[in-house]
Amino acid sequence: YKVTGNTKAQELKAVAYVNPVKKLSYLNVSNLPNLPKNQCYQMWAEVNGEMLNLGIIKEADQKLLALPYSDNAVGYITIEPEGGNDSPTVENIVANIAY
Repeated sequence: YKVTGNTKAQELKAVAYVNPVKKLSYLNVSNLPNLPKNQCYQMWAEVNGEMLNLGIIKEADQKLLALPYSDNAVGYITIEPEGGNDSPTVENIVANIAY
């Protein structure tokens, strides 16, 4: 799945890989727009109605980031304060991945 950012991160580019047979999913981030030093990108997954913190995306290094696999899961990338947040700032969602 091709992933692009919304108006808050138009240059964000990534590809999500989903294998429903093996129940695996990954995200490969190829471009992240620069943020002020007091902000960061953070990855989330909504699985079975629960929002899981998948950590901070430090740079677009094209490494595969593992996503939890679940039927009808949704991944989100948000802009958060430096160091990340315990829960996503919904108004700062810059991309979502339905898989």
